[in-house]
Amino acid sequence: MHNILLTVASGYLGGSILAQLRNPSSGSTEPPAHDKIYALVRSEAQAQAVRSYGAEPASFDPGDEAAIESFVLDRQISVVVWLIDVVSVERQTLFIRALATLRQQTGKEVHFLQVGSDFYLSSAL
Repeated sequence: MHNILLTVASGYLGGSILAQLRNPSSGSTEPPAHDKIYALVRSEAQAQAVRSYGAEPASFDPGDEAAIESFVLDRQISVVVWLIDVVSVERQTLFIRALATLRQQTGKEVHFLQVGSDFYLSSAL
């Protein structure tokens, strides 16, 4: 079983993924077997929304390597769904390193999924 971290659940995409993980719609692909779902939040309102889907809110700086590693290892996060910034890669690398450490320590299969849109490209045209 996987513990999953969504780096953003307050937007359209993150909220849709969170809802799908908790209640797959008919005709959709069944989500992977998972135990706990965590979602990174920045406010109490976001935390309440995350809880309403049965997920646990997480609050830490996604650019703080020590905080990331601690969160991933302490909670055995084996799937990270990255929804924050798809242009730069500095913070993503920190999460990938933490997942690699988890894999080395436990042998668990780990996954890093980066999800984005082309909105930033289309708005520049």
